[in-house]
Amino acid sequence: MDGVFGKQRFTKVYNIIGFISGVILVLLFGFFICAGGYVTLDDTIASWFFVCFGFFISILCGGSLYVNRKAYIHVDAQGISAFCHIGLSLKCGFSDVSSVSYGGTGLNIQLKNGKKYSLIHLENADSLGKYIQKRIPRQSQAVLDKNELIQAIPPLRKKRKYEGIGAVCAFLLLIPVILLTSALTGWKDLGEFTSGDWSVFAAMACVSVILIVLSCILLRRFLRHTDALNEKLDALSRILLQASPLHPGNALKMYVDDDFHPSIRLTVFGYPNAEEVYFTVEQVSKNFELVCIHESKVYSGMDALAPEIADMTEIPLPQES
Repeated sequence: MDGVFGKQRFTKVYNIIGFISGVILVLLFGFFICAGGYVTLDDTIASWFFVCFGFFISILCGGSLYVNRKAYIHVDAQGISAFCHIGLSLKCGFSDVSSVSYGGTGLNIQLKNGKKYSLIHLENADSLGKYIQKRIPRQSQAVLDKNELIQAIPPLRKKRKYEGIGAVCAFLLLIPVILLTSALTGWKDLGEFTSGDWSVFAAMACVSVILIVLSCILLRRFLRHTDALNEKLDALSRILLQASPLHPGNALKMYVDDDFHPSIRLTVFGYPNAEEVYFTVEQVSKNFELVCIHESKVYSGMDALAPEIADMTEIPLPQES
């Protein structure tokens, strides 16, 4: 199975424009610096800023053009080979894969050694993700308890919320720090700074670095707890969809929409001494309860219903306690 990438005409145009603009900035302000036309420290610092900014933009857009042109993924019985947008070259067997996630046009693969690889703009990201996921060797896991999962989810949500807010606030605090630095130094240009002004500037620079580091740490924790929360939500969803009692009726078959990340349960019901069938669709509510969101019309039989459930996976009916 090969990855199918969508057309990226506008993305390519934006990257070309960004690359050319970055090169122009480097050449233009680099010329001004070499010509020595600036006499103030502020002008020199501003020129070097635009040189560095242009260099960064040209590298970023040029790298994006290269990666988009080289990106591919091929999956077969032997494993995965790819050139990814994040992580670049990948070649591994299914036994090397720790987890895979997908959605929309993105596919993320994490190996057991901790390395992560990502691809975007994939039209068949879901198909590739499911294909890989079904072939990852499943390790025996301890049976998860529904009540323990329900109790573990709210604290994780709370931590993730505070860490996300903290990461944003720490970054936004850079603005008042910059304004306070300017006010304490009398709104002077850098070339007019006294020794006292430079001391204030150095202290505020240290505060800024601390805020940036703190923001990065909180963001990393936010992402880690988001992954942990999603794992617990998936596990709880599987337990509820597979084991929750059925609605009254003559249940014949039960299906879920995904083997590993199910979101709904479809139950087919029949009538005594008749071929007619109908189905109900249930999903997990915010209160971790299964609620019915749809009840179908009556079908003449399972053959008539087959197109509706063609993409779903059958699972055993829950045992009555």
